[in-house]
Amino acid sequence: MLETTISLPGMDKEAMLLCDKGMNSFLKLDIILFYHNKRLSDADINELARYTGRSPVEVGDAVSALIEDGLLELSSNRNERYRLSGFPDIPRLLNKFLEAYNRLPQRLAILSKFLRENRY
Repeated sequence: MLETTISLPGMDKEAMLLCDKGMNSFLKLDIILFYHNKRLSDADINELARYTGRSPVEVGDAVSALIEDGLLELSSNRNERYRLSGFPDIPRLLNKFLEAYNRLPQRLAILSKFLRENRY
């Protein structure tokens, strides 16, 4: 089993692993939060770039990594549009992570870790 470098009281181990290994940068976190906050089923690279304030190239690289990690997938209804993964455990894991992220101490710990490790 993969190990995580994040250890936070009150945060589920699976959620910590997801944060540490999948959503391990501000950009990837912003992309996942985009889908969660906007409740959109899919989006393209340009929409994600506008939301995050990053270049389409940076966003494309992050989207590719999120696809590789199983968090995003190509949308079935249009080309070059992406959505949250439909893999069985992903929605449950994202909900666990977001429950922790919505608590201020955990959010600050996660963001501090990204800053310390230069994970932009």
